[in-house]
Amino acid sequence: MGRDVADDTVASWRRTVLERALWTAVVVVFFAMATVYVEHTASGLRTAPRLLPGELVLAAALAWRRGPTTVRAWMLIGGFGMVVAGAALEMGYLLPNALSAGLLMSVLTALIVGRRAAWAVVAGLLAIWVAIGALFIAGREIPPDAYLDLSVPGFWVRVVAIYGAVVAGTTGSVLFIVTRLQGALRRSQALYDALVQEADQKLEAQRQLQQAQKMESLGRLAGGVAHDFNNLLQIIMANAELLADDDPEGRALARQDILTAAERASALTGQLLAFSRQQPLEIGALDVPGRAIAAVGMLRRLLPHSVALELDVQPSLPPCWGP
Repeated sequence: MGRDVADDTVASWRRTVLERALWTAVVVVFFAMATVYVEHTASGLRTAPRLLPGELVLAAALAWRRGPTTVRAWMLIGGFGMVVAGAALEMGYLLPNALSAGLLMSVLTALIVGRRAAWAVVAGLLAIWVAIGALFIAGREIPPDAYLDLSVPGFWVRVVAIYGAVVAGTTGSVLFIVTRLQGALRRSQALYDALVQEADQKLEAQRQLQQAQKMESLGRLAGGVAHDFNNLLQIIMANAELLADDDPEGRALARQDILTAAERASALTGQLLAFSRQQPLEIGALDVPGRAIAAVGMLRRLLPHSVALELDVQPSLPPCWGP
């Protein structure tokens, strides 16, 4: 779970970087096309037309808002590469700028796509510069404003070697930072998941403890109620035997004792149902002192003998309206 959340976070971050990079690339390349068209038309350079295909690819990637992130990222890299290659072929004197743009391509790839794609772009950039150098060495016309002799092989050897070292070092550093960031996100998410799991376990343990305490209380209550009911049943059974005698006075007393025991059993059942909230609540005149005394009698069955429970109420309190 922690790995999935961390990967989703990095993916969201990469989409944000891609969107901003596309906007920046489209605006910058368009501005470059507009300015160099005016500056270089008189000298015969065809810079703006060479930049146009790359600009169209960048604009298409920007407009495709719902497209896959990886595909749009490769469109950004490809369009930017087309712009850089066109500028390098037509404007040799801006070669350092083209090299810097290529470095930016590798960094963007490392940030947006990933490790393998970044190293593939580095290799592709070096291949592009080797191909461009081979064209100029083979006799391609050198732009008139170039301040270096682009036909010298040694120049291109130095360019490829130095540029390769710079691009590889920069790309590797960016990939290292991104990898460490992903690792930190995964560790933090794993720690968060562990804390959540520990909290859930504590809540479950607390719930089980409360349930055990509840069952213990119910057991004590059941024992006390069973004891009281047993006494009442003994009274009823004993008086039921007296009903078989011929003595009218004894039979009357037995009937009264049975009625009294039954009333006490009914009251005990009512207290038990009220305590467990199983009895329907009826709103009416509520005898608060009587209810308190009954509740204390019920609670005494739940408490150990070492605990003394005292009740201080005024029996003369008027009744109130309640359940």
